[in-house]
Amino acid sequence: MFKDIFQIVFGSIYWTGLVVKEHITSAKVVVVLTGENVLLDKYALMYLDDLIDRKRASEAIIVEQKGKTSIIEDAKIYHRHRAKYIKVSEKWINGIYRRYCLSRFCNNLFFTYTDKTKNNQLGRFIRETTINEKDVVCLAIYNLRCVPEKEVL
Repeated sequence: MFKDIFQIVFGSIYWTGLVVKEHITSAKVVVVLTGENVLLDKYALMYLDDLIDRKRASEAIIVEQKGKTSIIEDAKIYHRHRAKYIKVSEKWINGIYRRYCLSRFCNNLFFTYTDKTKNNQLGRFIRETTINEKDVVCLAIYNLRCVPEKEVL
């Protein structure tokens, strides 16, 4: 429990630092690529412009964990909006996510976790049903009204 409190406090500090450094407002979306499911991360990048349009934002900040295989370079071709790419530590991502789980403090913050925390059932749905990663990104994570037609990855 003490460790959880520390993670939440550090998550608040990390988020505040990001807001100040990147000037995060309602005109920006922040997508955290967790690396749990690489295909899910690729679809998150592929449908990023649709998310930006839905949220009426002007740009995106894409956060990726240091040391993980980067998929960002391959996905830059999909964006017509401005996107900034940031690499952070796993501790940073976990802290922000723990804080986000406590209270949803930002409507423009999205994580690609599928199995982290007991309440997150996305990984189970992907494994046990016909729901695929594209549907999960568009309908469950980004809350788009439909799955837009795009070229295959």
